[in-house]
Parts: sequence; C-alpha cells; structure tokens
Amino acid sequence: MRDEGGRMKLRLGLKAGLAACVAVLLAAGAAIAQVATVTINSLTVRTGPGESYPTTNVFRRGDRVELLRRDGDWVYVQSSRGAGWVNQRYLSIESSSSSGSRPSSSSNIVYEARGRIETQRHRGSGTVEIVRLRNDDEVSIRLRSSRFSLEYIGSVGETLGGDPVLRVRYFRSSELGDRFVPAQGTCDLQTRDDDDRSRNRVREIYCDVQPESRYSEYWEYASSRFSAD
Repeated sequence: MRDEGGRMKLRLGLKAGLAACVAVLLAAGAAIAQVATVTINSLTVRTGPGESYPTTNVFRRGDRVELLRRDGDWVYVQSSRGAGWVNQRYLSIESSSSSGSRPSSSSNIVYEARGRIETQRHRGSGTVEIVRLRNDDEVSIRLRSSRFSLEYIGSVGETLGGDPVLRVRYFRSSELGDRFVPAQGTCDLQTRDDDDRSRNRVREIYCDVQPESRYSEYWEYASSRFSAD
C-alpha cells in the first residue's frame, strides 16, 4: 500500500512557501528579478550573451521585459514576444517599487538523493536535488554527475494519481554553457512506497521535455531519467 502520508508530505514540502509567479534559480550567476523597458526602436534578441550569437527575435521600443539572468553587459529576459539575451544598455530598469520586483531569496533543498542518471547523451551515477526558492512559485530539479549538470525550472502540480509533477518552463545544461533554454514538458516524480522518513523519498524522476521550436537543435539535451539507489 502506498504511503499516502509520505506523498502528502512530499507535495506539501514542494509547495510550501511558493507564492509569487516567477522565480530565478541560478547556481552559476547572480540572481535578479527586475522589470525593464526597451529604450530603442529595435532591440536584437540573441541565443547567448554576446553579438556572436544568432538572432532569434526583435523587441520594440516600450516593450516591458523581465530580467532573469545577467552575464556581464548582457541579460536574459522574457517578454510577451519571447525570451533571449539582450544588451542591458538598451533597457531602462524600473525601480522595485514600480515593478514589483522581489529581493533575491535563498533557496531550500527540499529533497536530495543519489542514483543513476540517463539522458540522450550520457548514462551513469549522479545526484538529484529538488530545490524551491523561498517566496516564489517555482521549483528547480538539478541533476549532477561527474560529466555534466542539468537543471529544470518550472511550477509544481500533481498527476491524476497524486504524484508531484514539475511543469517545466526552462532547462539548462552545462553542455550548453548553462544558458537557459525556454522549453515545455513535465518532470514526473515517483515517490517511494515504503515509510521512509528521510529526505530521500524520491524513487524516480522522468523528465519528458522539449525546447521551444526555435531552439529545436537542443532536443538531445532536454530529457532525462533519474532512478534513486
């Protein structure tokens, strides 16, 4: 018989303290949560932080964007037109009082375990961390091995069977320079059947994720499976 109490604790643990709409979980850069306005007629959007990266979109004067990551003079932003990297000199950052920005919040490791990681490119042992950002409605699933790291960011829900699920909005891989790639899909979390009161109650995580169409060349980096020891 499944441990209903354990499953409930897992769901509550993942959802506890998740209140706002957008989060930033950045293990390799400064976390920012700001809103800005485009100040030039045509602002080129690129796949990475620099002019050498391909163009993916163009933002217009007056467009409002949310800053998700900074790399030198470049910032990764999201707007109604899409997401990508732009030069921050062409943005006017709104004050926190007018933009509703949130100060950086500390992240909490909700669950962690060792096990086996399988992707399109790698198979081997590694670790998983399920992390929530305090005061934000987003959760990160981080997979790490000696050869690569992979992270999914999204919002928490549950399957019809009651197991937690992460609805993925972005992923990033160390093999892609840790850049954020907009994506869609889910990470299904299967919990242990035994009455395990430790933090290692995740039995398996299956992430069926696809990058957005304009990043389709990254498909082989997106999906994964983790099986706990």
